[in-house]
Amino acid sequence: MPRPLLVTSEMRHRYCALIGVGCTRRYAASLLGVNESTIRTAMRRDEQFAAQVRQSEINRELVPLKNIQTAGQRSWKAHVDAGHVRAWRMLLDDASDRAAGRPTG
Repeated sequence: MPRPLLVTSEMRHRYCALIGVGCTRRYAASLLGVNESTIRTAMRRDEQFAAQVRQSEINRELVPLKNIQTAGQRSWKAHVDAGHVRAWRMLLDDASDRAAGRPTG
């Protein structure tokens, strides 16, 4: 019989909010007073929670890009900045993949 979850529904909501504003998974967990492994376990046991976390991570990256894109419609400088942000993100993803031993491309 699995142990009961230590992550309440309120903690799940707050965790996703923290992820959405830019906290890492580890830091968000520490702010809630739990270990990151506790959150991972909760995500493994609850696919809906895992999907909410992934969506929060996606929104964290897409909302600023959308804001830059909107500003780029009014200013060419903001449009150029959006291109730099996308290029920088791709470089960071490649570096992360190499560090983890995953193929890049």
